[in-house]
Amino acid sequence: MSESAEWRLIGKQFEAKAPPARIWRDSHSGRRSYATNLIMIQGVDLDIVSTLLGHSDPSHAAIYRDPT
Repeated sequence: MSESAEWRLIGKQFEAKAPPARIWRDSHSGRRSYATNLIMIQGVDLDIVSTLLGHSDPSHAAIYRDPT
């Protein structure tokens, strides 16, 4: 299995555990909520969340650990 196929499989597994869809204020608020849920509620590693979001550097996803 290729690395990209593995990441797609990981993403699908986490999406299955994600809370039900809601109406978001804007297109980015759903993305923020998804990332925060993965990190803070499901305990997913920051590197994995960063990759799922398409960030080149895990530090870009660090804001989802402590949203304000």
